[in-house]
Amino acid sequence: MSEHSDASGRLSCRLCGGCVANLKPALGMTVVYPMTLAGAEDPLPFEPSFHIFYGERVMDLADGLPKFAALPPDFGGTGETIAEAGHTGWRA
Repeated sequence: MSEHSDASGRLSCRLCGGCVANLKPALGMTVVYPMTLAGAEDPLPFEPSFHIFYGERVMDLADGLPKFAALPPDFGGTGETIAEAGHTGWRA
């Protein structure tokens, strides 16, 4: 684990150091990033419908999808959303 707190722990790739998953022990959840699931020869199709834990982001995404600070109500969260930035790029 590269970074860890009581709320979150990031798992990093041992080869490149990139974050491949985020542990949420208080929620009993492991967030796996879809790009880590794609195989070189048979990628899994993935089309997101919203962003979760957007309050912890390091990059802004201007993609028109809902951005939940933590989790949507259907997943036990408050449903609090974060306004979309006017650009995609490093968080200002």
